[in-house]
Amino acid sequence: GVLSWPQATRLGFLAGLTGGIAVWGYALLLPLLERSGFLHTGLSLPSLHHSFGMEQWQFATFWSLTCNGLLFVGVSLITRQSPEEKDAARACRSDVSLSSALKGVVAAGTTQQFTQGLAEIVGQDTAEQEVKQALEDLGMAADEIRPGELRRLREQIERNLSGLLGPQMAHIIINRQLAMDSEAKTALADSIRHIEEQLESSRTQLKGLSADMDTLRRFHRQILLDLPLGVCAVTPDHRVVVWNLAMEILSGVPSRQVVGYRLNALPAPWGDLLAGFALAQDKHIPHMEVAIENRPHWFNLHKATIPDPQLGASNAESRTGLVMLLEDLTDLETLEAELAHSDRLASIGRLAAGVAHEIGNPITGIASLAQNLRDEKEPEIIEESISCILQQTKRISSIIGSLMNFSRSGSIGSDYQTFKLKQTIDDAISLVKLARSGKQVEYNVSCRKKLRLVGDRQRISQVLVNLLANACDASKPGDRIEIIASQDDEYVQLELMDQGQGIPEQDQNVIFEPFFTTKKPGEGTGLGLSMVYKIIQEHQGEIKIDSVPGTGTRVVVRLPQHRDQQEHEADIDH
Repeated sequence: GVLSWPQATRLGFLAGLTGGIAVWGYALLLPLLERSGFLHTGLSLPSLHHSFGMEQWQFATFWSLTCNGLLFVGVSLITRQSPEEKDAARACRSDVSLSSALKGVVAAGTTQQFTQGLAEIVGQDTAEQEVKQALEDLGMAADEIRPGELRRLREQIERNLSGLLGPQMAHIIINRQLAMDSEAKTALADSIRHIEEQLESSRTQLKGLSADMDTLRRFHRQILLDLPLGVCAVTPDHRVVVWNLAMEILSGVPSRQVVGYRLNALPAPWGDLLAGFALAQDKHIPHMEVAIENRPHWFNLHKATIPDPQLGASNAESRTGLVMLLEDLTDLETLEAELAHSDRLASIGRLAAGVAHEIGNPITGIASLAQNLRDEKEPEIIEESISCILQQTKRISSIIGSLMNFSRSGSIGSDYQTFKLKQTIDDAISLVKLARSGKQVEYNVSCRKKLRLVGDRQRISQVLVNLLANACDASKPGDRIEIIASQDDEYVQLELMDQGQGIPEQDQNVIFEPFFTTKKPGEGTGLGLSMVYKIIQEHQGEIKIDSVPGTGTRVVVRLPQHRDQQEHEADIDH
C-alpha cells in the first residue's frame, strides 16, 4: 500500500531525510570507521546499544526511522507548501482532482496528436506505448475524438507516466505537451459533464456542505434523466452532453453512443432533425412530422439557450449551449385520426337510409326500362331506353362515388393535392341531402368553378359535411343555407350561414371540445366540430363562429393559399 499526506512539504521531506541519514551514519557508519582506525571519538556505542536492549542494527533502524518521521511531520506542519508542491500533491492522489476539469478541453484533437506531443519529450516508441496502454486501460478506440474522452485519456496517461517518471515530472510533461484550451467553446459544458462523471466514479466520501451539494446535484440530474420528454443538451459547437432516457426510447439510440458526438454525426433521422432545429431561428416548432422506419411520427420541438453564469444572460458571447425538448405526439395523432374515422363512419350510418332511397328510385326505373326492351321493336325507342338506363346508372355511380370518397380513411400525413372547391361543396351537399331527405332546406352556393384549394380533399369534405349537417339540423323546412367562397392574396375564405336557432352563448366557448353536443342522446357523437377544428388547424387555417340565439349562425373558415395554387389559378384565368 501507499500512504498519502497532502500537507507534506519539500522542507519537511528534506529535514526528515537528513535526520534519518545522520542517525544511520552515527549508529552504523561511525562505529565502522572507529574499528578500522580511521576515526577515534572516544564514544562507547556498544554500551549505548545495550542500554536500550537492542542490537546494533535494531538500534540504527529504530532511531533513524523515528528521527526521519518526527522531522518530516514537524517541519511540514510549520512550513507552507509552494504552488508546485500543491500541484504535485494533487497529481499523487488516486482520484484526479475535480478542479482540473474546469481548465478546459484538451488542445490535441486525436490520439495521434497525443502521440506526437509526447514523442517530443519521451521519444516516439515510449509515446506510442504510453498512449496505447492508456487506451487499453480505458477501453477506448484509437480513433476517439470526443473532447470528454480525450480528457480522460490525458489523465490516464498522466497516471501511467507518474509511475514511470514520478508525479512531478509527469505533471510537467502533460501540462506542456498536452495542454488544455480553457478558451474553447465546449469547455464549460463539457467540464461540468466531466465533473459529474468523476463524482459518480470517485471513491472519496463527501462530507458536510459538499455532500449536500452532491445530493442536490444527483436529485436534479435524476429529474432530467427521468423526464418523460426527450431532452438533448448540446455545447455551442453542437456536441451532445445530455441524452436522457426518454430520448433513448424515442430514438432507439443509447446515450453512450451519442454523448460527446456532434449532432450531425447522429443516426438518421435524428442528426438532421436536431442539427436543423439547433440552427433554426424558431424556438418552438409544433407538429413536426418525421419519417422513422418508413412510418410518420409527430413531435413538438422546443429549445432554450444556456447562458454562461459568469458572463450573464445579456452578454452576446455568454451562450454555452442549447437544451432541446422533444414531445412525442404520434399516439395522440393516431388517436385523433381514429376519432375522425369514427365520426365519418357515424355519418355514413346516418346516410344509409337516404342512400337506399336515392338508389332505389333509379334502380326501379332501370328495371322497368329493361322489361320493356324485351318486346320493343322500334330502334328509336330502344335507343332512348338505353340512354335512360345509362343516365340512371350514372346517377347511382355519382351517389356511390360521393359516399366512397367521404368514407375513405386515407392515411395520416398524406400529401396534399389541388382540387376544385366547388365540386367538393356540391358533393358535401349531396351527402347531407341523402341523410336529411325529409327536410326541405334550400342550399345556395356562391363559388367560382375555377376556385381551387390545396389540401386533403377528403378531410376538407368531412369539414363541409359536418358544418352543413349542423346547419341543416338547426334549420326549419323552407329555410335557406348559404355557402359563399371567396379568395384574396393569402387565404381562401368559406362562409356558411343558416337561419336556424343559433348557439346559446354559454355553449359558444366549448363547442369545439371533443364529445360536447347539444343534441339528444343517439343523435350526435360530439365529435363533429372537434374534428372540424382539428382538420382546419392541420391545414394552418382558422375557423370562427358568430351566432346570435334566434337569428342563425355564421361560420367562417379561412385556409391559406399556396404560391403554386395561385400560379395555377392565374394560368386558368388567362
